[in-house]
Amino acid sequence: MLESASAATDLDLISYLRSIPDARMRRGVRFPAWYLLLVAVLGILSGCQSFRDLERFAIRHHAVLTEALGIGLRRPPSDSSFRYFFYQVDVAALGVAISQACYATGENHERAVLRQLLGELDLEGVLIQADALHTQQPFFGNSRSRGPTSC
Repeated sequence: MLESASAATDLDLISYLRSIPDARMRRGVRFPAWYLLLVAVLGILSGCQSFRDLERFAIRHHAVLTEALGIGLRRPPSDSSFRYFFYQVDVAALGVAISQACYATGENHERAVLRQLLGELDLEGVLIQADALHTQQPFFGNSRSRGPTSC
């Protein structure tokens, strides 16, 4: 990850997104890269699953976003704007998945895969968040774990 991007993570999402280099040619760029990324993040968190969904989200929230961010964009990005942008974005600059794995559905398969993934990492002093399935007592078998806690 870029040094400027890692420094920005301590600030806020918009600062982080602004620090990601824009790989597009300057000619014809109508929307800043950070704005497209921000709308995409917000849209995905709201359930968008396609470029068309992102366009609808951008249209629906255009006035509020531009006013809150203090930017003067005359119109929201279209699905084509998102499509062309994401074909050119430097994915490595956005972040890295530490690990991922597939699992078969069935009893305890998800728990076994998470246990395997966590076993590969140094987790001293790290808080792990998982759904309720993973808070059952047998999941925390080693002596280093405090076990599940409640609020």
